[in-house]
Amino acid sequence: MELFSFKYIVFFLIIINFLLIAAIAVIITRSKNNNFSEKQLEYHSNISQLITAIVNAIDAKDPYTSGHSLRVAMYSIGIAQNIYKDTNFLKNLYYIGLLHDVGKIGIPREIINKPGKLTDEEYNIMKTHTSIGKEILKDITTIENMPLGAAQHHEQWDGNGYFKISGNNLSLEALIIAAADTYDAMSSDRSYRKALARNEIIEEFKKCSGRQFEPKIASIVINMIEQDQFCKIDVNKILGFEHIYTVNTIGVFENFDFELCKRGGDAKMYLTGGGNYKCKWENTDYVIFRTGKKFDETRTHFKIGNIKIKYNAKYHSKGKLSFLCVSSWFVNPLVPFYIADNWIGSLPPDYVHKGSVIIDGSEYNIYETVRNESYSIKGTQTFKLYISIRKKKRTGGVISVTEHFTALENIGINLGNLFEVALSVVSYNSSGNAEINNYELIIGDTVIGKNS
Repeated sequence: MELFSFKYIVFFLIIINFLLIAAIAVIITRSKNNNFSEKQLEYHSNISQLITAIVNAIDAKDPYTSGHSLRVAMYSIGIAQNIYKDTNFLKNLYYIGLLHDVGKIGIPREIINKPGKLTDEEYNIMKTHTSIGKEILKDITTIENMPLGAAQHHEQWDGNGYFKISGNNLSLEALIIAAADTYDAMSSDRSYRKALARNEIIEEFKKCSGRQFEPKIASIVINMIEQDQFCKIDVNKILGFEHIYTVNTIGVFENFDFELCKRGGDAKMYLTGGGNYKCKWENTDYVIFRTGKKFDETRTHFKIGNIKIKYNAKYHSKGKLSFLCVSSWFVNPLVPFYIADNWIGSLPPDYVHKGSVIIDGSEYNIYETVRNESYSIKGTQTFKLYISIRKKKRTGGVISVTEHFTALENIGINLGNLFEVALSVVSYNSSGNAEINNYELIIGDTVIGKNS
């Protein structure tokens, strides 16, 4: 098997070097100037997101690890805060974490995606992603220990890792990233197994403390799992990044999960706090902006509690099709469901009318379609998609989300465990802008947002 294309490696090296140098230049400028301008903040944010876009392209080789590098960088920051709070160290660690798997650009896709156990030959090839990563990053001197995150994140505290480096011979960055990397691997679905339960992950870290993991770091990870802290890490707040996004991004901000996902064209999302946001898109093939709440995939919506959303919005769009809506995903079975309060354009002919319901005093029409080999929260899949469209458009009010879920089940749709609920703007082949204000997400007796 050919390990990697030299030209491909050189191309990535040039791009990564340029972006990192630019990012560090902005960081240095900010450290010297407390009156950091909004334009500089936005530039810093854009550089970080461009690096994230490159990393997402690497992760995309395996649909089961989509977003892996971003999560590892985020988890690393959360762990490191309990050890060393120096802002410059944390910023450096974030970039090192993002690029820890950059060497996978040189590993054949069939090895990365193999569902079963690797052969000895395949395993030896997989191991080379650490040395390939080190080679790619070796000339980047703007961030201390940058190559070591790629080179050492599969080493172990007791010396039984890839290349038998142990203990104090390992960089602190690599020790932290190794723990974050393992946590993400165990807490995520993979091609060969489902995600482990929380108690199973805790037991693994206890068992491997002093062996695979540095003991203090293992203890921090265990405490973070027990306190449910991994889902509450706000990288932008910790690092002082501006909450402006122009490339595909997922994250957490002020108790809300958020996402910008686009294909083609330009898009910009500015988080204004409390789940509120402004967004703008131009000539996008597809784009979704959303803020809401993700769940652990283990409970139905009945067990989670009654869900409502209150909001006000400004919404303008032109083009093929666009929605101001609540978006939700279910798993087992995989089902996306949209509740559209406002829309521009017409549904394609493959959307089949399934009936009408009266909710919150208004009539909604329910439609079904099939997405073949399409993007989903579980990688590329084929699944049925449902949308409930309000007959009379509006840009604010109360959406009784649970009542919509129940209406869907009443017409025979099987909804499994709830993964996500979010207030969203979705657009196909369109341009436009929107602003979400006075947003409240109500789950049972808990209010997240405006008055929380």
